[in-house]
Amino acid sequence: MTPERISIQGFLCYRERQDVCFAGRSLWMLSGPNGSGKSTLFDAITFSLYGWHRGGKQNAEALINRHSDGFVVEFDFRIENQLYQARRVMRRGGGVSRQIRRWLPAPEGGAWEEIAGTDTQRGFDAWVNEQIGLTADTFTASVMLRQNGAERLLEAKPADRHAFLKEIVGLRSYEQLHDSAKDRANQAKYDSENLSRQLTNLPEITADELTKANQTLEEYQGALNEANSQVQALSEHLIHSQHWKTLDNQRLELEQKMQSFTTLLAERGSIEQQHAEFQFLNLHLPTLQNCVEMHQKLKGEKAEILNIQNQQQKIASELKPLTTELSRVTSSIQKAETNRDRQQEQCREIEQKLHQFKNALPWLEVLAEERKAIAETRRNAKAATEKLNEIESERNRIESETPTKESVERAEQTLNELQKQMGEFAERHREAQERLKRFHEVRNEQTCRYCGQELPPEHIASEAAHLHEERQSAQAAFEQIQSQHQVAKTKHTELQTLKQTS
Repeated sequence: MTPERISIQGFLCYRERQDVCFAGRSLWMLSGPNGSGKSTLFDAITFSLYGWHRGGKQNAEALINRHSDGFVVEFDFRIENQLYQARRVMRRGGGVSRQIRRWLPAPEGGAWEEIAGTDTQRGFDAWVNEQIGLTADTFTASVMLRQNGAERLLEAKPADRHAFLKEIVGLRSYEQLHDSAKDRANQAKYDSENLSRQLTNLPEITADELTKANQTLEEYQGALNEANSQVQALSEHLIHSQHWKTLDNQRLELEQKMQSFTTLLAERGSIEQQHAEFQFLNLHLPTLQNCVEMHQKLKGEKAEILNIQNQQQKIASELKPLTTELSRVTSSIQKAETNRDRQQEQCREIEQKLHQFKNALPWLEVLAEERKAIAETRRNAKAATEKLNEIESERNRIESETPTKESVERAEQTLNELQKQMGEFAERHREAQERLKRFHEVRNEQTCRYCGQELPPEHIASEAAHLHEERQSAQAAFEQIQSQHQVAKTKHTELQTLKQTS
């Protein structure tokens, strides 16, 4: 066994991976101070082969570096030019795995091949015992001497020293040969003694019996020789027979070939034609192959097209109701958009009108005030009409009665009130006329004089009609009050005349 390399990681003091290569030299020296890890390398070699360390085979977990979770030991060595590797791996809290591998060289580097059965402890130990032939004790006492262990062989007992030397020198094979020869000698001695006993038990043979036996033996020997001659002759006949049989078989084969050749000659024209066709086909084979490939490709594309057409038909059938639904939804959307546009237009118109109304608000407030004044005039005209009716009733009563001082005073009071109301109506009529005049001045204008905003035409027309109606109503009420005042004045004059005449 020749060491080639030792690789350790997480083993004792070697936390990181460390490779030590022994290839290329027959002599190496490891030097360094105590505790630098020299002995650890030898412990790793011993452990890789035997699973044994200085503390024995127990508590292998103690070999794990205290900063590591496990260790890996690989020992490469050669036996008869074959490179092997003993590998052991251990994890903290787990067992040890082992494997023997052989190197298989190759033109491009080579690779390790695991040897079957060496992943178990028994198979591993059996392989080491068969290939290396040393026990762990012998290995550490001779090949791998531990520190302070060089005197072990010299100080050992004679029997132990003899056992060590036998393993070191390799006497085991000779011992096996010696044991085998001894066993065969004992067996031969036993067989000889057994034959001697058998000879002793055999009956004694006389000279005549021996002569007869020899004659019989000679006869048998002559018959045997004659039989052997016959057997030899028969063997020669058998050989000739087999040869003739072989020749006959060859003749039959030749006849079959001749018949085949005759058939081929008869078919020469057809064969030549087929050969010409073959040459033609061989000449055009690439083109035909391209055509076949194109045909296969077109066939595949046709199948793909058919598949696509089927998918299109399926999609079309599925798309038809979706298209109808899409048309309906599109129509609904268009209607909704039309309604939305119409509503937006209405909203814009409303916003525009609202803006116009907001802009015309000051002017409308003025018109509202004037409308209130006209309404007040109407109420006063109505009250004056009612008062006039009372005066008319009083006049009728006065006409039926003799005028008195009180009736004259009431008539004067009524006349004064009518004059006062007529003056108020005249003032309000004048104000209504003035407002109507101002309205006529601005009705043809498109913007308000107060705020400068645009005025809606329809609102101006509505307000103009309303003002005309109020003016006519106020005019009618004023004329009615004026008529009642004239009547009351006439009655008052009559009462004055009646009072003076009475």
